[in-house]
Amino acid sequence: MGPSEWRGMRKRGELAQARKQIDEALIKAMANALRNQVLAILGERKGSAVGLSEELGIDYWQVSYEMDVLRKAKLIKRVGERGRRGATEVFYEATARAYLDPSEWPKVADPVKAGLRASLFQNLLVDAATAISEEVYDSLEGAHMSWSPVIVDGQGWRELTAILLRAMEAVLKVHEDSAERLIADNAEGISCTVSMLGYPSAVKKRKVGLPIDAKELVDLTIPDKASEDAPGQEPEDES
Repeated sequence: MGPSEWRGMRKRGELAQARKQIDEALIKAMANALRNQVLAILGERKGSAVGLSEELGIDYWQVSYEMDVLRKAKLIKRVGERGRRGATEVFYEATARAYLDPSEWPKVADPVKAGLRASLFQNLLVDAATAISEEVYDSLEGAHMSWSPVIVDGQGWRELTAILLRAMEAVLKVHEDSAERLIADNAEGISCTVSMLGYPSAVKKRKVGLPIDAKELVDLTIPDKASEDAPGQEPEDES
């Protein structure tokens, strides 16, 4: 093995180790509901502990502590500062997105997965409920909400998860493209949330029944005239 190949292997090893540390820090961050929320906001825009505490209605010192954890984990970075009431307000933005791709998820321990799910679901519910209560959920045309229980086979499940993954990747691409345009135009953006859930239902296994002919449905739901007559009485002879 030549020197260049050895250096290449060493570099890849260093990158892999750095990625592993980032993944572990990201998992730790996502397991805490407030930390997860702060990381998500800073992935969307720049922010400070003062601004986020006011926005979230949470004590400044609590937000500041969680941001310090994220900073030490190198998940957020300092991007600027400004004077505020005789003090210095420091602004940060995320260096990693609160998102684990399918290749990373199997490496997460089951107890940690449960914490991540609970943390994310809590943020999802609070965010959606706040948008509804403040009457902004339907303020833009196209706002969506649906619940679609379905029955699929193994192939269908794989197809569904592939659809969700493609949709997530497309959403992130739209976010990145929009950020470039907004920066170029020095314009304000539209703050929005895209939430997706796809999971095995807790109900017992069900089978898909055979198709029912439309005529059978009619026969089952529309009684004939004879059944409308009083019990024990014969229909009147109209002849």
